[in-house]
Amino acid sequence: MLGKILKKAGVLMMAFSILSLLGCNKVNEAAAKKVEAKLEEKYGEKFEVQALGNRFGTKENDTVTTVVKAEKSDVLFEAVMNKDGKLERENFLVRKLGTEAGYVLEEKLRQEGIESKSNLFALGGKKIDEETSEIQLNEYIETHSPLKFAGIMVLEDNGNATPEKIAKVFKDAYEEFGETTLQTDVLIVSSEDYDDAVKVFNENADVSQDWLEDFDIKSKFYIYLDKEGNESDNEEILKNL
Repeated sequence: MLGKILKKAGVLMMAFSILSLLGCNKVNEAAAKKVEAKLEEKYGEKFEVQALGNRFGTKENDTVTTVVKAEKSDVLFEAVMNKDGKLERENFLVRKLGTEAGYVLEEKLRQEGIESKSNLFALGGKKIDEETSEIQLNEYIETHSPLKFAGIMVLEDNGNATPEKIAKVFKDAYEEFGETTLQTDVLIVSSEDYDDAVKVFNENADVSQDWLEDFDIKSKFYIYLDKEGNESDNEEILKNL
């Protein structure tokens, strides 16, 4: 298990070139404070930079990419600032609303006896901005018509993650989302490795299947639901969608 965790840490480091703030120099601390201040000015709430990577300072790169946590909602997202102190891009609201959609799926799975963790994004539709940053998920769906909720999630292989239950949850969530397209990669992970897999989700703004490949994955598949029809590469789940 320790070997898996150490290898996973190496993959994450290569994927994002993360530098922990605990040991970073004054330049990094100053950059983190600037990002936090810009976000707080924009949204009127507190943020904390968790890590920095892809820093400016070279001829090819004049930006710094940060992983940021919103203290109010615990949402992790990415923010990119240039060397002039301007936020070039950030995906707080996309992640915030995607996270709320993920909570719906997680709770419905929990009611079926299935533990899970998700990393979803709200994509497309009418643009949402800081003036409507407090909008609730249901209102957002009604007024902004998102194109889809998409991402990745892990489920614990505890004996309850049957195709019938998984399909039921996704159909229920799809209906609750006003038939907004729902597109998710799903990995069922052994109970032994599940907590470590969840840590990957808790520590990163975006999660790739590659970062989970060394865990004991019992099965993996995708689920896609929209008004044109439902799809999955898992035949048992597809039969129940």
